[in-house]
Amino acid sequence: MAPKHPVVVVGGSNLDIIASTYQNTRLQDSNPGYVRFSHGGVGRNIAENLGRLRVPALFITVTGQDKSGRAIAEELTRLGVAVDGAIASQTSSYVAVHDKGGDMVVAVNDMEAMEALNTNVIESFIGLISKAAVVVIDANIPGQAIAMILRAHPRVIIDGVSTAKVKRLEGILDRIHTLKLNKHEAGALVDVDIHDIESAKEATKELLHKGIKRVYLTMGEAGVVVGDDKAIVHHPAIYVHPAKANGAGDAFTAGLVYGRYHGIEEVEAALELARLTLEVDEAVNPNLEDKIDDWLTSRDRR
Repeated sequence: MAPKHPVVVVGGSNLDIIASTYQNTRLQDSNPGYVRFSHGGVGRNIAENLGRLRVPALFITVTGQDKSGRAIAEELTRLGVAVDGAIASQTSSYVAVHDKGGDMVVAVNDMEAMEALNTNVIESFIGLISKAAVVVIDANIPGQAIAMILRAHPRVIIDGVSTAKVKRLEGILDRIHTLKLNKHEAGALVDVDIHDIESAKEATKELLHKGIKRVYLTMGEAGVVVGDDKAIVHHPAIYVHPAKANGAGDAFTAGLVYGRYHGIEEVEAALELARLTLEVDEAVNPNLEDKIDDWLTSRDRR
């Protein structure tokens, strides 16, 4: 019997507080701008993308016993995503400052609550994880929990999250099937100065040598370098202007899941989802369902 939720997402959920400046950001000064509150977290953003794409998914996370935690679970449930996992007293939070172009200047995350998603909790879901068609996790969860999931499923997709969190993967790189990370996260794992496509390819080569089966190294507006045992290839990004960077990386990872679940070329779906997210201020495009239908129709006509 096929699992009720063929896609399992394991990762962080939090309250996002994003401050955007109207002009060039001045450090150690008060900058005119605007502040927006929203639901976030890499895993949560991936789960929302999948819900809006009508992919049946289970999201295993840590939710707080507060208004934000309840709202996060309720919103995802309305989109058809099942939410389960561990409970904490307070929802995790993420505060970021973006410049006038939409790029992050600095951010602070308070994700200690994610430590509650330990091996005891993961073990209670291991049967569902092992039978899932696609499993995607983010590096917000404890390292031992990540290792347990990798033992349970052969083709897990991992999002590196940040330079600090991706280091949790250092001892288990040879167990990872698919790793998506940006140039900063890749630089935390390999001794390569990643500043252009050629250096990104070199970093990808090193990561593959460490035992990872497939690497997606995103380079912002320069696109993504994809590597496996067959080739290392650069794919240009789809141009968007103006572009709002918040959430685009998470949408890219959701696109990998969408592509793998539906048997569509993964990088093609990932780049399209990133493009659709760059078009809006939100971390997830609220019109994703209609947009993806339009994309699939145009794709079929090619």
